[in-house]
Amino acid sequence: MKNTPRFTALFSLPAAVALGLAACAQVPPPTPTVFSRPLTPAITQPIPARTPLTSMVIDTEKLPVRPSAVGSTRTVFSGPTVTLNNFESHITTVNPGQAAHAPHTHGNDEMLLVKEGTLQVILKDQTYQAGPGSLIYYSSLDPHGTFNTGTTPVTYYVFSWMTDKTPNSPSTPVVPGAAPAASTGPITASLTKALPTGTKLTSTVFDTNKIPVESSVAGEKRSIFNGPTATLKNFEGHITTVNPRQAAHMPPAHGNEEFILVTEGMFQVAINDQTYLAGPGSLIFYAPNEPHGILNVGDSPASYYVFIFTTDKTPPNIGAANTPAR
Repeated sequence: MKNTPRFTALFSLPAAVALGLAACAQVPPPTPTVFSRPLTPAITQPIPARTPLTSMVIDTEKLPVRPSAVGSTRTVFSGPTVTLNNFESHITTVNPGQAAHAPHTHGNDEMLLVKEGTLQVILKDQTYQAGPGSLIYYSSLDPHGTFNTGTTPVTYYVFSWMTDKTPNSPSTPVVPGAAPAASTGPITASLTKALPTGTKLTSTVFDTNKIPVESSVAGEKRSIFNGPTATLKNFEGHITTVNPRQAAHMPPAHGNEEFILVTEGMFQVAINDQTYLAGPGSLIFYAPNEPHGILNVGDSPASYYVFIFTTDKTPPNIGAANTPAR
């Protein structure tokens, strides 16, 4: 019961109760009360390397851009979390006819989300074309590379992590000294449906635009994967669309670490006693067992990607157990 004041601080109590009852009945929830607190500014500078990561909202659109040999990059963060030995993120832009690097391998798991442009992905012995909305997952030690085969710059978000199960293997070129080059092989089709729950996630490319849509309490959901990986006990990914003036769920607190990437619309985000605005390009990180809520404050549907980690270090839930669809 001692957590109750923290949760009711995020929503007004009548709205919170109504949302919970609506979720149980599987009917659209009523319009919740907008978080009535002063707004805390989102972070607009990179988090210093090796800084332990806590719950935060980052406006990646305002992060400094640093030129690179093939385009540009924006550093987001790189540091340990409660359950991950390291969690790193940056945003890469690659100019036409360029590759971010030659095909290589490394021990950490890695995931890319294409924001704009067309990216050729070389994954083991397969070649894929990945446009906006493509999600690319590289499993530990699998060889991979990327190349911009289009006529405009391609931009993608990068997330990588290490756990106690990550092999101690530095980044290694597949062919030492080889120059990056586009593949001329046949194109393998991206996955266009969710993996069955419990399926081990291995290296693959998803076209999330074509994944079937499911109805949810507050809008829509597209499931992508929900199962173990080479280094995680479980990794869940899905896309949530929230109807105007609706909350995605009751303010929960859970032991899993979670991060969200907003792709469209405008949300109010409550974390503990702080409230933020989060629009397209905002990255939200929830540390374990910290109460949080998210509300679409716009007049049109708003969407975001959700990713949830479970490792051997994930603590048990000590917050609300009733967490309707994210």
